[in-house]
Amino acid sequence: MARVPSRRVLVIMTGLSSYQIPLLEGIRTVLLERGYSVVVHLHDLSSAELPWQLRCLLTHGRPAGVIASGCVTAAQDEQVRRLVTEHGIPTVHLGKDLPGETCVRGDNVQGMAALMAHLLDEHGARRPAFIRGTAHQPDHRDRERVFREELARRGLPVDEELVIEGGLHQTPRVRALRALLSARPDLDALVASDDIAAIFAVDILAELGWQVPRDIAVTGFDNHPSATLTWPAITSVDQNLVLQGTTAATALLYLMTGAAPGEHHYVPCRVVVRGSTRRQDTLTTDDGLGVESVARLAQQHLSEQNNLMRLSRSLIDCRTPEDIRATLADELGPLGIRRCFLALRQDALHGDPAAVGGVEEGHSPTALVMDYRDQGSHPVPGAPFTSCLLPEALQGELDTGFLVVQALHAGEEELGHQLLEVPLGTSAITETLRLDVGKALRAALDTRELRDTVHELRREMEERRRAEAQLQLSSTVIDQTADGIAIVDSRARILSLNPAFAAMTGYPVAELTGRSITLLRLRQEGDTFRTVREALLGQGHWEGEMWSRRRDGEQSLARVSVSGVGTPGQEPDQYVVVCNDVTELRRKDEFIQHLALHDELTGLPNRALLTDRLTQRIALARRHGEPLGVIFVDLDRFKMINGSYGHEVGNELLTTMAVRLRDVLRDSDAIARVGGDEFVVVLTRAGGPEDYAAVAQRIIAQLSRPVTVDGHQLRVGASVGIACFPDDGGEAVALTRNAEAARHSAKSAGGGTYCFFRPEMTTQAQLQLQLEMDLREAVESGGLELFYQPKVLLPGGDLCGAEALVRWRHPVRGMVGPLEFIPLAEERGIICDLGSWVLDEACRQSRAWRDAHGRTVKIGVNVSAVQVQQSDLVKQVVASCYRHEVESADIEVELTESSIMDNLDEVSETFSDLRGIGVTVAVDDFGTGHSSFAYLRDLPVDVLKIDRAFIMNVENKVKDREILKTIVTLAQALSLDVVAEGVETRNQADLLASFGCRTAQGYLFARPLPAAEFADTYLARAA
Repeated sequence: MARVPSRRVLVIMTGLSSYQIPLLEGIRTVLLERGYSVVVHLHDLSSAELPWQLRCLLTHGRPAGVIASGCVTAAQDEQVRRLVTEHGIPTVHLGKDLPGETCVRGDNVQGMAALMAHLLDEHGARRPAFIRGTAHQPDHRDRERVFREELARRGLPVDEELVIEGGLHQTPRVRALRALLSARPDLDALVASDDIAAIFAVDILAELGWQVPRDIAVTGFDNHPSATLTWPAITSVDQNLVLQGTTAATALLYLMTGAAPGEHHYVPCRVVVRGSTRRQDTLTTDDGLGVESVARLAQQHLSEQNNLMRLSRSLIDCRTPEDIRATLADELGPLGIRRCFLALRQDALHGDPAAVGGVEEGHSPTALVMDYRDQGSHPVPGAPFTSCLLPEALQGELDTGFLVVQALHAGEEELGHQLLEVPLGTSAITETLRLDVGKALRAALDTRELRDTVHELRREMEERRRAEAQLQLSSTVIDQTADGIAIVDSRARILSLNPAFAAMTGYPVAELTGRSITLLRLRQEGDTFRTVREALLGQGHWEGEMWSRRRDGEQSLARVSVSGVGTPGQEPDQYVVVCNDVTELRRKDEFIQHLALHDELTGLPNRALLTDRLTQRIALARRHGEPLGVIFVDLDRFKMINGSYGHEVGNELLTTMAVRLRDVLRDSDAIARVGGDEFVVVLTRAGGPEDYAAVAQRIIAQLSRPVTVDGHQLRVGASVGIACFPDDGGEAVALTRNAEAARHSAKSAGGGTYCFFRPEMTTQAQLQLQLEMDLREAVESGGLELFYQPKVLLPGGDLCGAEALVRWRHPVRGMVGPLEFIPLAEERGIICDLGSWVLDEACRQSRAWRDAHGRTVKIGVNVSAVQVQQSDLVKQVVASCYRHEVESADIEVELTESSIMDNLDEVSETFSDLRGIGVTVAVDDFGTGHSSFAYLRDLPVDVLKIDRAFIMNVENKVKDREILKTIVTLAQALSLDVVAEGVETRNQADLLASFGCRTAQGYLFARPLPAAEFADTYLARAA
């Protein structure tokens, strides 16, 4: 719906000074003649925000147009422009130059130029100072700009030291002007941006002994009436303010017909030359007003002041808003006031902050307390209103004649507002009324609030007495209760507690008061305390069990309830903690539960608990795809000992056997007693059947040792049955049953041994254990042998090195391949000893070849990731080279790419140290790891050995050829050597040579050879 404006024009001003009054005369004359009312909003100079009354007039007052002469700050001016634009209100701006807006202002440029011509050309000034005006006012900025331009036009420099800030009513600005005048006696003129500043300056000059205009000329601007009342009178510029007002009103009427905004109107100014710039020989007596005019003005001012003083004295004696209303009704007529409306904010009138909140931000509901019209006071509506400035029934008053709106303040507090219809010839009436009525209303409200406060205090004292009696009763009940109760604040400090709470903690009441309740917290209870805090913040309550520490260090368990106390909807500022000690009840429950699930004699879990734990471990093993073993142990000859020596000896023997079983097992293994002399062990995180067999052997050995009981030396054995998950069963009961069946087989075999549920598993485990023992013997006694495969240069095939490959000649099984015993060595922890032997043997052979054939062969030695992690590989290399007098540069250490990527940081450090002592470092099986080539940038290596998987298909697979080319190119870019492994045909060798690969090894050149055969083939022939 389109906005329907009233026939009301809003004029925005910062006061009713002698500057604004002529503007309003011109505006009112034009608008009232054409049937428009005028509402003038006087902006409060102390307000930083745009007053709500002004926002209300712009937003809800439906003005037909707005004439804005400016607010206190540029930010407020911008808010006014935004509101009039948002609501489509035609607007004329006085004293502004705004692009796209209709503006009216005095031609300050022309006026200032004429003033400077008078001062510089007629008076002859050459060193003028300038006093600035209001920074956000364009006319003041124009005056300073023209001041500078006119000086420059005459070739006179602007001395920036002589340009000072205005506002000479402020003490710091006065000091600045005094300092300037004292420091620069060469000044000959003082140009002020307005007449008020010029008048202040004349007073300061007189104090310092300067004579105007003999010593210095002074000019102002705006032709303020006060400028004619000084001696000498101030030379100024008349902006023709009445004409500006009529021009603005006429331009607004034109805009209200639908014309487009944007036209700027400049009203000519004229220089009024007075005594402050005339030379001594031209001074006359007509510089100011005539004697009759001054007398008339003085008489008018005196009469006005007498009326205002009588009103002020009357308001001092008022004690209620009703007294104020009656006094104003008697005194407003002599002041020439035709209409007066006073409205007070509801929160100020009733002292009730809850009443705040209305249609405008910062505007509470308002009550009209004064309706003065037609020389009399009228009844006011009883209900408060939230409409714009006046109740609905009186809104028509805004559309009649001329009203001034101004906020009422008492200090920084806004009480309400006043609307006045006053004669324009004076400015003191509205300001005096604003101040005096505000003070009187504040005093009246304070008096009434004092009476209300006394009544409220009496009521509160009575309520407090009743509350204290109730609190005393509650305190007695709390002190007598058996539950522990404590009150803590938001920082967990104990404010008060009852004797029961102190008794539960072991601390005296005085020692706990004021301390943090976290003093009682167990370290492991941190998560519980965090849960409590989160529950209190979310629901305001928590209940559960909590462990705490007593003063003597003993732990106790309590059933605790914590509730927040405070204002609803806000975070509690206090908490009530109620607790009941349940430590003994918990211990009894735990003891009963322990008896139900544990063997009373040995303390081991019983069959029920074993079944539960085994079920859980089976679920984990199934989830992670891991093996699991169940060992059933039966003591041999126990029944005979128990029958011969009695149950007491038998019980002590069982207890000893249980302890030995615990000692032989790992913490991750579980053990239970399931019968008289029967035990079950659950093995987790073990390698497989051979590991189970090794554990079974340790159990048999441990339990077969003699034991002395009650002076009797006894010896028992053990029969052990083993079942494997998942092959021998997928459930706890089935695995236990099958392990027990295997135990029967071991018992039938004569005892002192073990059997798997499946016989072939027993044989396999025994073979694997035997192979492990043989391998250990071979490593210790030198039963291993190194073969050497040559590395050759492409394309010629000349020898350039060899790779050492370990072989095992088993005394029974013959030659055992590395694929069979190397994984066993890594699994059984033999790999470090094996690797040390290989390294030492390679160094020994290198020295032997050099002594026999006079030639050094660089030997590549394979190391495992375990060696890098568990041994000091660098020290081993140094020691072996030193022992056999071999250069470290003759040794090449090889580690597979997958092992490197599993331990990249640790491997990088070791490789760096190896290279530091001169050892060549190679990445074996390159291209098989699931990794990015990016790691090669930082990995300290010398050689890439391409895995044979890429070589075997290079002749018939295009992708493999491209991969090989890429690897060789990458190695060359990183300055790395490349060795191709598994070369078996001449065509493969030729292709590799064409790609730039310079080194190869494989069956095309030779299989791995014993040391003697390698020497005969390559070293003796070369020699």
